[in-house]
Amino acid sequence: MANRSSREIAADLRASLRVAKNAPSREDEIAMMAQPSRWPHWRLPLKRRGENGFTELAVLITSVENKRETVQPTVFLCSLYESITRETTSVEYASFDALVDDGWRVD
Repeated sequence: MANRSSREIAADLRASLRVAKNAPSREDEIAMMAQPSRWPHWRLPLKRRGENGFTELAVLITSVENKRETVQPTVFLCSLYESITRETTSVEYASFDALVDDGWRVD
């Protein structure tokens, strides 16, 4: 691998910052969360910035009540690769808006 100039490194850094600026909008986040058919797995990986500054990982699972077609988004505080057990901490949200308001984003 050849040594890269500082100009090339700076160009790569600027390109990566442009990608970060093009992060999904709130509406895009909610649309992805609300459509499990678009998810790459049976549960959707999420992340948020915790109070301590570290990134928290979780997965989203939705359930639909057949009578009213009410969606209940539930966040389990574990990574995509961990098993969900009875001991796994979970939080049910009233809506996807509430979930996004709590800081969760699609990972």
